[in-house]
Amino acid sequence: MSVAIDDANMVLTTTHLDKQGPLGRSCDTAFHPFKRMARTIKVMMRSIHQSQRAAQKCMHGIKIPMGHKMAMRFDAENGNTEWRDSEKVEIDAIARQKVFRDMGKGAPVPPGHKLIRLHVVCTVKHDSRFKSRLVADGNSTELPSESVCSSVVSLRSARIVTFAAELNDLEVWVTDIGNAHIESHAKEKVCVCAGEEFGDLAGHSLLIDRALCGLWTSGKMWAQRSAEALHQMGFFPCLADNDVWIRNAGDHCEHIAACVDDPLIASRNPQAILDTFADTCNFLLKGSGPITFHLGCDHFRDDEGVLCQSPRKRIQRITESFALRETTKALFIAIGEERSSGT
Repeated sequence: MSVAIDDANMVLTTTHLDKQGPLGRSCDTAFHPFKRMARTIKVMMRSIHQSQRAAQKCMHGIKIPMGHKMAMRFDAENGNTEWRDSEKVEIDAIARQKVFRDMGKGAPVPPGHKLIRLHVVCTVKHDSRFKSRLVADGNSTELPSESVCSSVVSLRSARIVTFAAELNDLEVWVTDIGNAHIESHAKEKVCVCAGEEFGDLAGHSLLIDRALCGLWTSGKMWAQRSAEALHQMGFFPCLADNDVWIRNAGDHCEHIAACVDDPLIASRNPQAILDTFADTCNFLLKGSGPITFHLGCDHFRDDEGVLCQSPRKRIQRITESFALRETTKALFIAIGEERSSGT
């Protein structure tokens, strides 16, 4: 008897060499236990993924909408315009950076371009700010053959920069470059049809000229754009970490630890660097000032004036979330016991 396994169809087949069993019947028998098992697992995983997508997500006790229509419905239920205002901020920033090129209402897709979709990703920041981000469905385009990855500064390097700044009496500042990806140009040739969130432009065909979030090469294009800006300012990358940039300022060395759109600056005059970012590089800066929070950690000075680093705010959020979960669990248990005793 020979045994054959068909990997493509997950079928186990046993065949007698003489093709005849003891009762004269053919013994070519196909067993399908593996195939049935694979189908069962596939159906189960599909059900899990569908339930996860359908489940209501919350952040910091606030329900998170899964798109523009749900965001507008939440605003109507809450009697405010928090999500609408956050979408307007995003749309205004995109319009200011000229991310799209309007081809007219109902215009056909230009030759060499591909029509993709957009969706709105909503979240709530750690300080309870509502944030909406317009994201392109870049997964529907072809994956580029070259690498699309870009590096960020390591936590160890960021701590070393902060430690060196303290030893040399330098000021440590941080800033947030708003809508960083759209500061660079897109490499993909794609277009979209504007939805309801675009207001008067709804139904218009828009070409994407900037590296909108969600495209394959957006991160890489922003990394190149930021590196060019730092080179023009006289900075050069450190040999130990390419995302730590150094510039000779005469009596000291200035450092910039680049982490996508949240650079950490160590200098005796960090405001001058920020002015160059805003005036020469045309970056939109937010939250600039002495470091208080960076890369998930709070920065503060103790009673002796020593700069300390601790994820206190993160731990507080996790503790509050856990306490809320335990309170909700206890409430459901109490309701269940009450119903059981009543019956």
